[in-house]
Amino acid sequence: MLALQLTFVTDALTLHEQGLLSVSEQAVDSLLCLVCQDDSRPVVTPFLPDLVGRLSQYILVAKNPEFFEIILEVFTSYKRKLLENPGCIGDLIQGMVQRVLVELENLRKTEKEESEKQIISKIWSVFIAIGEDKIFIPKYQAQVEEIMEPLFVLFANEKKVIFEDFMIIYATEVTKLSKQVSNHCWTTLKALPEIFARSKGIVASMFPLLNQFLIHGNQMISQDAESVQILVEIGVQGLNPTHPLTTETDSCQAALLLQLIIQYLGNISQQSWERIIVSCLDKLKSCEKGYLKTK
Repeated sequence: MLALQLTFVTDALTLHEQGLLSVSEQAVDSLLCLVCQDDSRPVVTPFLPDLVGRLSQYILVAKNPEFFEIILEVFTSYKRKLLENPGCIGDLIQGMVQRVLVELENLRKTEKEESEKQIISKIWSVFIAIGEDKIFIPKYQAQVEEIMEPLFVLFANEKKVIFEDFMIIYATEVTKLSKQVSNHCWTTLKALPEIFARSKGIVASMFPLLNQFLIHGNQMISQDAESVQILVEIGVQGLNPTHPLTTETDSCQAALLLQLIIQYLGNISQQSWERIIVSCLDKLKSCEKGYLKTK
């Protein structure tokens, strides 16, 4: 019975192309329910190659953001079966990258549509789930990020992209799991000063990523004077954030970042050393007893 239901629902997805969007959305809800049920997984598994093929076809046209919940569930619950045919994984990721680019272009035309933002968010949930999974990372990280390259390029070169928080989370998780900084994740470092400036000196959103970079990529950073300078400036300026909602915790994180820089990095210029020492001494003058003063 479940097999017949699955066939009916996957066939119903094709009604999207005939303009029957309400039926298509109902099919999405039904299929999501099917792939999420533990007792239906033995029935779904034999159909997985056909199911993934159909999902790949509809990535660029699906209107319902919940469609991407199906893809997320497929990646999380059927990953070992997926790896029997790695090409289908590439097709799904390629389709999702293209869909993000399409939705970003739509947002450039109008910022009133929330569906574009929801779809982008749902897709990045899939990317992050992949980045957190030991089945995929680090073994398939290079292949995954090669397909995701257009998103890395946008993040590194655009002044602001809607998915920047997701990119920071993804880069943090894959660096933690693989214990190294990939070439693509390395490019994200160049975009951080712009994000830091918009946060008005608060380090919090990028601190986990910088922490992982310093632990697992310190040799790479030490060989690049510009990167060392970027991190020093973020740490120094973070001691005195200008955001109206800043707290002492924000300054503490900047102090901890400077401590990690001193601990892990070489090739710190004399000018940067002077910046660190002078800034810390100035901060001490305004500190009461507590964790920040201790740092």
